[in-house]
Amino acid sequence: MTDFLCEQIPVIKTQITAVNAAVLYLLNNPHKSYQLDTGQSSQRVTRDDIDMLNKQVDILSNRLVELELRCNGGGTIQAIPGESAYSGL
Repeated sequence: MTDFLCEQIPVIKTQITAVNAAVLYLLNNPHKSYQLDTGQSSQRVTRDDIDMLNKQVDILSNRLVELELRCNGGGTIQAIPGESAYSGL
């Protein structure tokens, strides 16, 4: 796996932490807004955005798992020319 993709792991972890902090703040302060800065973008969010933020955490978490698997040598498939995955069925 390329170094670039592996270097994205701490970036994604930082983004997940930032979004989770926003969600926790909004849950505890329902009548306020929060300036969410993920390091790549900055936006003002409110309690109405919590569902979107939770979806964003899910997407980032899935990406994190994918990158960790790739960078640690897991989750790969090796195709061998001339052999079928269905042989022996």
